[in-house]
Amino acid sequence: MRVLLVEPNAYWRDGYTYYLRDEGWDVDPAATVQLSEVAVRPYAAAIVDASVQSDNGQPLWQALAHSAGYPVIVLALTPAQEEALRQATLPHVRYLVKPFSLSCLSLFLRHLHVQRNVA
Repeated sequence: MRVLLVEPNAYWRDGYTYYLRDEGWDVDPAATVQLSEVAVRPYAAAIVDASVQSDNGQPLWQALAHSAGYPVIVLALTPAQEEALRQATLPHVRYLVKPFSLSCLSLFLRHLHVQRNVA
């Protein structure tokens, strides 16, 4: 399963990437992305830091949730980010609050993958 990972912090991005690849995921890591680049790639899911903005100025996770058609896992760090995510009523958006166990991230991906294949 191919996963887009957008995390501006290189330390965290590398850690997530190495772990997920070791777990068998095909990961495309990036510090930021253009929506036009994402639209042409066949991702099964996206993992996006809540602070990353899209090229149209809105949070990247919101833009992907409206246009991508695949699940988006948002990584939140602040209480304000968590509250915004809790209030979002977008069906394909899930979130984790940093810090979290990397095994939880992998479990989230597996769960989303199974949900998509069953539906």
